[in-house]
Amino acid sequence: MEKSIDLIVLLKKLYSSEFDQKDYDMLTRYLGGMLSKIASRIQTKGEKSGTMIELISKFESQTSLETMQNIVSDFIAHLIKKRYRYESVLKNEPEKLNGYIARSLTNFLIDHYRRSVLRQLVKEDRDNPSEDELLKDIEAFQIKKLILNVLKGDELKYVCYKIDPKRYSCFWHGKSKEAMYQDVRRKGKEVLRRLGLAIDKAGITPDGFEIFAKKYLSEMCENLRLKICEGE
Repeated sequence: MEKSIDLIVLLKKLYSSEFDQKDYDMLTRYLGGMLSKIASRIQTKGEKSGTMIELISKFESQTSLETMQNIVSDFIAHLIKKRYRYESVLKNEPEKLNGYIARSLTNFLIDHYRRSVLRQLVKEDRDNPSEDELLKDIEAFQIKKLILNVLKGDELKYVCYKIDPKRYSCFWHGKSKEAMYQDVRRKGKEVLRRLGLAIDKAGITPDGFEIFAKKYLSEMCENLRLKICEGE
């Protein structure tokens, strides 16, 4: 609890005329310690997950102390720029401030690593697509992992059916058309709603989803079709 109280005091000073160099140094040390722990967790998670974060996590061990200090400085500037957001937490939910700052700093660090990955990829191959295209590719990969995490069992079939009803109606083999339509209207609507909320929450762009549909969705649906519709 003491660390949370210290952080509350420091942020209150940051948003007032009382903030001085000593306070800046204290805030820098505090956030630096938090940043090191977050970076270590990202690396561990990346080694276990096998997802895009694995590629991002490889840059953690290559990050110099100077770079970490720059990230902290940039984050303090972010705290000032988004003052209204953090002051709201300070005022209404001060006990949650430490966790809120940790989540914000985690996202800030991941964004830094992601940009580092993109710069490295472009540097290694001049023929690589633009950074914007690479970001869309990353989004497409994130959607694939998101679907695998959000959808349970064979719920992917509702997404596939939405894309091509005729081809993927075999997911309901042995059922009448009326039973299929009822299932799609009832459960399919809920599955698509849940997936849509998860995609919106992740901040996925329409372009990223379009690339996902072209690059991954067809293959995922066809694999499910082979599993369910064998002999159809």
